[in-house]
Amino acid sequence: MLTQWFQTSRLSEFCSFRASSANHTATRGGSPGKHCPLRAMHCFALAVLLGFTGCSSGPGNDDLAAFLREGHREVDAILILDGVEITKTEEVGDPPVLNLEFKVKEKSKVDMFNPISMEEAYQEYQYSPEKYNAALKRLNGLRQPERSETAQKLPQQENISRVYRKTVSKGDEINWTGTVTAEEKDGKWIFSGREGKPDESKITPKTVPRDQVPETAVVLDGTAKNKLTELIDQQKQFVQDVDAAEKQMEARLKREHAFLLKTVQSDTAWQALVPAQSGPAAKLRVRFVHQEKDGEKVYVLFEDQANPLLRATWVGALKLTEAPNPNARTFGSRSKSADGWIIDLAPADKDRDFPVSGLRPNIVFTLTGEDQLTWMNQKGPIVLTPDTNAPALPDYETLQKKILSQTAPGQTWEGTIQYKGETSNNLRLTFMDFRDNGNYVRLLVENQDDPFVVGVFEGTISTGPDHLYSWPVQLKTADKGIKVFGSKKILPLFGTGLHFVKLYLMFDAEGNMIGISRSAGSPPNELNLKIADKIDKLPAAADRWKNALKAGARWTGTITRGDQPKDKISMTVAEVRENGRIYRLFLENPDNPHQYRYFSATLDESDGSVDNYALVIEARSPVAQQTKFGHRFTDGDIDLFGRGKDNKNLFRLTPDGKELLCITEAKELIRLSPDATPASKPLDQESVAKLWKQTCVKGSRWRGDLVNTKANQTLEVQLDFITGVDDVGNVDVEISSVKQRKLRMPFKGKLELDDDNVNAFALRLKRAARGIGDSAIFGKSANNGELYFRLSPEGSELIGMAGAPNKWEEFLDLKPLTAETEKSSSAGN
Repeated sequence: MLTQWFQTSRLSEFCSFRASSANHTATRGGSPGKHCPLRAMHCFALAVLLGFTGCSSGPGNDDLAAFLREGHREVDAILILDGVEITKTEEVGDPPVLNLEFKVKEKSKVDMFNPISMEEAYQEYQYSPEKYNAALKRLNGLRQPERSETAQKLPQQENISRVYRKTVSKGDEINWTGTVTAEEKDGKWIFSGREGKPDESKITPKTVPRDQVPETAVVLDGTAKNKLTELIDQQKQFVQDVDAAEKQMEARLKREHAFLLKTVQSDTAWQALVPAQSGPAAKLRVRFVHQEKDGEKVYVLFEDQANPLLRATWVGALKLTEAPNPNARTFGSRSKSADGWIIDLAPADKDRDFPVSGLRPNIVFTLTGEDQLTWMNQKGPIVLTPDTNAPALPDYETLQKKILSQTAPGQTWEGTIQYKGETSNNLRLTFMDFRDNGNYVRLLVENQDDPFVVGVFEGTISTGPDHLYSWPVQLKTADKGIKVFGSKKILPLFGTGLHFVKLYLMFDAEGNMIGISRSAGSPPNELNLKIADKIDKLPAAADRWKNALKAGARWTGTITRGDQPKDKISMTVAEVRENGRIYRLFLENPDNPHQYRYFSATLDESDGSVDNYALVIEARSPVAQQTKFGHRFTDGDIDLFGRGKDNKNLFRLTPDGKELLCITEAKELIRLSPDATPASKPLDQESVAKLWKQTCVKGSRWRGDLVNTKANQTLEVQLDFITGVDDVGNVDVEISSVKQRKLRMPFKGKLELDDDNVNAFALRLKRAARGIGDSAIFGKSANNGELYFRLSPEGSELIGMAGAPNKWEEFLDLKPLTAETEKSSSAGN
């Protein structure tokens, strides 16, 4: 409004009034309102003399003041018009008009104000907000709790959106200049086009009197206190608050680091009560067992004091949490966790349960209060207290050496495994292999009461700080478990064959071994063991097998078929091939030469199998007198000396190499020990083939007993080689009764010296004529006239069976007939 008054005369733009000089002229020279040419000329001359144009001398100051006073009414409340002076008059245009320049003097009736920027407002108090703005950024760079605490001290002054400064005081003189156009019409001066501007910058288009200043604006009117000064004071105080907070934070971080570093370097044991998901809180013992490079790596052992099997090592570091972002736009809390120096931990074994379940996958320790080690648990902070009753841990390096010594190959441990809710079983553990500084370890676990129940475990022995004090031995079954036929005790340790079993072992302060085994879906099992004997200089597994199964080696023992009386059994290694991977061997009943069978065998030398049932034997020959303990519908008799030939039977060798144990598919259990007397002659294919050829020569005679088990009759018979063996193996023999020389029967056949037969029933004959009766050898039936012979390992007996395959009825035991034995036999007859 005020500047509009200065700039234009909108309200009196067309205001007119009579010029005083014209009125005066009209009164003296004639009728009013009429113009006299003389007088007009006089006026023109006068105007020229005076420097004006037109017919009069122009309006006076009073005329202009009257005009201006008409428009002044809109600012009369704030301004007093004190004087008007025309400073220049110029005639222009046609018809002519006067352009007037003038000066006005006015006085302010009130104080007047101009809006100013905050920057200008601050300058009024010689203040810059730069330090405050920097303090805001520094606030964002603070950690917790200093950040939140200092944020609460932010200036609470309402936001100042507008500031007005007093530029004119009541009574101040205000001068302004302007221009206006004057035109005389009908004896009146008509003014238009007024323009003007104040002489001073304190009057602007936004200048307003006090009563027009917005209520929310801050008015700088010279008083000592106002909202702006309060804001400045608060900002200055906030800068000091941030300074203090930074110093406080730096001191806190220094104190935290010193305390936590001292903690990780100390052997102090701590205890903590940790809420469980259900049931009472767990009482844990916490030990800082190892640290490196002033906390760059920290290892912490957690133990449940009620159950030492609930234990785990966590690994982490003493570190400063991530620094806050100083450019963030918010000043609130970043998180509820510690913000400063912490010990940040994660489990060393990702698949191991923490002693208390349901915890987040990392653990954070920090300092709270005065020297309080605090676990920042998601359910609430847990203050740890020193555990003065905790037993001392073994020295780090001493324990390392002890573990490596007590898990060396050949070292055995004996004790028990306890299945939840059941009686314990007796165990023997033998460490079988150790390679790559413990990155590969193999362990054999045996049931002491049932040596056929075994399990092989593979894994690692770690003597590093991440496992040394928790579970240095970590293993799992080499396969999904051994399903043992014929065993009365199946250890829970070995699972059901559906899942792998994991085994964790550690050593307590007394030097005993304790452990835990678990498999998916099964409760854990507890092991308690004491150190036992050590097998000195335990050979490598493959070498133990090679030592046990040398060519000609004999093993003797027993075979058990359920509750039946045990039978004797022996095993002889006939030949070793492919550097001990393939074997040819035979098993027999020493009390019954007609329970004999030749086998091929393959040794599985892979790490996970070689200490287990690694030797697989498969039958290559029929059996004369079969046993019928085991039966399978599709295969018939599946005994070791049964009718079936496709059965696979498994042997394992004990760690000390002193016993071979076999489980047959018929659930027969064989236990063998080494016989001091090896085979007297070489039994390889070439040597035995040569022995056969020496036996089957023309004129060779053999005499012994023929037993018919069906008729329960025994007959002394003689076998004569009518021909020798030709180039393709054909041979003719005759069998006759010693006492009844007319009872005789020719046989034709072949000597089969291939790999499957040379150590078995290589001489295969068929009756060449019909006899009388039902005898397989002397009878008339065409269905049972086959006769098979094998040569005893020493070459001193021909042992035969006659009848139909798998339906053998007559059995022969023949020895070479010499002049001396013939004379002896004749004398007896």
